[in-house]
Amino acid sequence: MVDSGLDSRLPPGKGRRSFLYYIKPLKWQDFWEGAQAPAAAPARGGILGKIIIAGFMGTVILTECVLAYFWIPSADDIAALAQAKMQDDMAQRGEGELTPQPAAQAGLVEVDFGSFNITAVQPATNSSLRIDFKVAGTVDKDKKDKVVELFEAKKYRFANNVEYIIRNAEVSELNDPGLGLIQRQILTKSNRLFGETLVKEILITGFSLVDQ
Repeated sequence: MVDSGLDSRLPPGKGRRSFLYYIKPLKWQDFWEGAQAPAAAPARGGILGKIIIAGFMGTVILTECVLAYFWIPSADDIAALAQAKMQDDMAQRGEGELTPQPAAQAGLVEVDFGSFNITAVQPATNSSLRIDFKVAGTVDKDKKDKVVELFEAKKYRFANNVEYIIRNAEVSELNDPGLGLIQRQILTKSNRLFGETLVKEILITGFSLVDQ
């Protein structure tokens, strides 16, 4: 029988036993603890995942900001669009936009179309506006006599057209320093009344607006 040498090292009073007795038995907890130990390793991978997600979200936000910068109009663009729309509306209400010609242009003379004193009622505010002004027009020099003749023959209808335009005008239009829309409306109706395009531009002077 082979002596393993283990019995010689046994404490006194102990019998001889197989060396297998001194091997620590394995329990299922040992396997569980061994299986659980590597779980701490993925912590680095979790942080990396969070960094990737944060980077992706930052890229999306940056892309949206860039698109907004290029696609959302600036304040100047909005003002230009609003002005263009206002001009279109004014042209439609004026029955077509006509480009006025300067009175100083060679060959043009002025014709006096009279003074006007109009009262416009404002139902919304239960008040009225007193509006005083003079109207003149520029015509070709060789057509002046014809325009004067037509005006004298139709001056009451001319005055009726002017009063209709003023009474139907918005307060904002009456407060326009240039009275552009009102001038274009009078110009359109005047040439229609005369039967041909004789008046090149309407001039309004001495304009006074008083709230009564």
